[in-house]
Amino acid sequence: MNKKTYLIEKAEKGLTIQQYLKQIAGFSNAQIRSMKFTENGICLGGQRARVTTRLSEGDVLEVLLETKNIAASFWYMQWMLRAG
Repeated sequence: MNKKTYLIEKAEKGLTIQQYLKQIAGFSNAQIRSMKFTENGICLGGQRARVTTRLSEGDVLEVLLETKNIAASFWYMQWMLRAG
């Protein structure tokens, strides 16, 4: 897992967590969906938070990103294609 921490600034106040993650942090809908279903995947001030929560200046937003082993996935797919 890869943890990212963001300090919410005055200009970002009022955005929902989902809007912030998509528009400011640049995450895709799929990445945000994955965070939602990861234990402590989205936390605001150290507490689990919903993506509909509005942000305030000075909030600390933490997200956990699942890191995938692309090389292992590639070799597994190659093996499956040969076995099939």
